[in-house]
Amino acid sequence: MILFPSLMAYLVLALFSLYLIYKDKEIQKERAFDRYSVALDSINNIIGGRYVGRYTTIQAIALDSTLQQINNPTQITILLERYRKATQSELILYVDRNGKYIASSTELSDGTKADLNLIRGKNFSNRDWFKNVVKGNFTEDITNGLIGTYSNDFQIDPLTTELYGKDKVTLAFTAAVKDKFGNILGVITTRTAVLWLENELKGTFRSLEKSGAHSPEIILVNSKGKTIVNLNIKTIDKDNNYIRDMEVILKQNLLLEKFEPVKQILEGKTGDGEYYSEKNKKIMLVSYSPINSNRFLRSLNWGIITMDPADDVFMKINRFAFISYVIISILLLVAVIIVLKFTASLTKNFNFLSDKLRKSSIQSEETSQNLKKSFTLVAETVQNQTKSITDTNQIMKALTSMISQTTDNANECSNISTHVKKEISEGNMIMEKLANAVAEIRETNKELMQISEMIDQISTKTNVINEIVSKTELLSLNASIEAARAGEQGKGFAVVAEEVGQLAKTSGKTASEIRMLIESGKKQVNEIISATKNRLEVGQAASDVAQKIFHEISHEINELQSRTENIKEATKEQKIGISQVASAMSHIDKSTEKNNSETQKAAQASEQVHHQSDELFQIMTAIRVLVHGAKTKIINSGENRK
Repeated sequence: MILFPSLMAYLVLALFSLYLIYKDKEIQKERAFDRYSVALDSINNIIGGRYVGRYTTIQAIALDSTLQQINNPTQITILLERYRKATQSELILYVDRNGKYIASSTELSDGTKADLNLIRGKNFSNRDWFKNVVKGNFTEDITNGLIGTYSNDFQIDPLTTELYGKDKVTLAFTAAVKDKFGNILGVITTRTAVLWLENELKGTFRSLEKSGAHSPEIILVNSKGKTIVNLNIKTIDKDNNYIRDMEVILKQNLLLEKFEPVKQILEGKTGDGEYYSEKNKKIMLVSYSPINSNRFLRSLNWGIITMDPADDVFMKINRFAFISYVIISILLLVAVIIVLKFTASLTKNFNFLSDKLRKSSIQSEETSQNLKKSFTLVAETVQNQTKSITDTNQIMKALTSMISQTTDNANECSNISTHVKKEISEGNMIMEKLANAVAEIRETNKELMQISEMIDQISTKTNVINEIVSKTELLSLNASIEAARAGEQGKGFAVVAEEVGQLAKTSGKTASEIRMLIESGKKQVNEIISATKNRLEVGQAASDVAQKIFHEISHEINELQSRTENIKEATKEQKIGISQVASAMSHIDKSTEKNNSETQKAAQASEQVHHQSDELFQIMTAIRVLVHGAKTKIINSGENRK
């Protein structure tokens, strides 16, 4: 309890110290960004002023009347060398309107004579700067008043590289030389080295160092992210000379290195922040801005970056922070030692009392746990017994219900068998009637056979009639013949003979029709007799089988009815026995419930003993808290108790 407030006090002190360090860092960062912002504004103005001067200077040179004297190259050469020195250029070249060499400056920037044979006699009409000027395609910014000059970005110029015998990074400015009528006489171009930018930026670099920057760095980049100028403590010696690193100029591409400020510049944004530099392998404090002076050709899209390593900017603060951490740690250690020594004497006395209470608590806990386990076991046993008895009661009820249902089913079966027996008796009577009906049909069939015989007799008589008719016709024919022989005396007999012949024919026809009807009727009667005979035989056989089956079913129904009566008697006796068992199980269930109630009361008493043991243990734990003052001690005590 003493150590914890002390630790909290030191923790608050440490956090407050960290907050002060953080605020100091933010102040230092803001100051650094303010320095860089001033430097960026200065560089913007300087580059804008110098650029517009060189942009307009080439136009001023082009207006010199000496250049119109194309036939006097000596005077033009002297003029161009004078302008080269005045502008600190690498080369000034003058060609005619066809691109043919006229004159150029004669000395190099280091003061040595230039070997003009390398460029004299050449034709430059295929060069971009010549073609654009002749066509009037100038690099202009009308808003800022930059008109009439063709300018390209810094590049390794092939013209000066050939003349100097090594790579030369230059910025070209080109203008047209015209006569008084505005006709183009030639084209003049100047190659300006990066030296004029480097000299201007050196002054800003030294100003940053004087204002408190530790290891400042100034980088000028072009529209592709390539480095034009890189000033840092490694590229400027003690004599303030710039050591140009040609492995960096126009070869180091910060955009490809994914240096975020370059990307922001190319998007036209100005800002500052902390960024990781792949080139320096560290976090840098960076301010950046595009060259946005109104005296600069903004289409070039140059940008300026000023930065300083964050570790160097925060060097003093980091050293102070380290010392503060060490002092706070030492003070905290001393405080802990003092508190521990102070509490050691109290701990010894409390430990003795705590141990006694702990032993008593453990014994009470063990006793209560044993009682609790015993009563829990008994309660579980009683509960299981109660559950078993309840299940048995349910089973007995189910059995009683099933036996009642069986009794009902047996009664129903008895009723059904009685009804079936009655129906079978009626069926036997019907079968007997059916047998009698079959016998009567057989008698009827015999009568039909007699009718058939009578039809045969009628058919015989009909044949006799047919023979009589045939003979009558013959007699009629003979009578007609005889009447014809008699002449007039036989005419009356001829008429009679003719009539008798007609009656014989009619009788013969009728006898034939009767014979046909008799034959048809006889045929149908014979078919009926045959069909009836077959059906009588099938019906007789089926009737005999049915009578036999009905007799067997009647016998089995009598047997089923006897057994059903036996089942009814047995079911009544089972129902009485199960009712007695259910009554006994009900008494056992009541006794078990009473035992369960008593067991629960005993378990509650055991739980009270357990709570009393817990209270005793809590008292002991509180003493241990006072002694040890750590929550981990309470947890360890709880584990020991378990």
